[in-house]
Amino acid sequence: MYTKLLNFLKVNFDKVLHFTAGMLIMLVVSIFFPLWVALLAVCVAALAKETRDQIVYRGFDWRDLVVTVAGGLLAWICLLLN
Repeated sequence: MYTKLLNFLKVNFDKVLHFTAGMLIMLVVSIFFPLWVALLAVCVAALAKETRDQIVYRGFDWRDLVVTVAGGLLAWICLLLN
């Protein structure tokens, strides 16, 4: 039971980190470039990270890619509403 709980927290914490990274990339890049370029940067960074994971760890995770882009999209929406 304890191991299952730790595994659950580990997986979800990883998704939180991916979501946060997407938001941060969007916010930082949008300071210097238009919003569409910042969103593209989030997509490229997410794809590059998962490609690296595939090469190094033999594990491309589409869910991580989607969660990273979702963080960027949320930041994009917030910036549009600003």
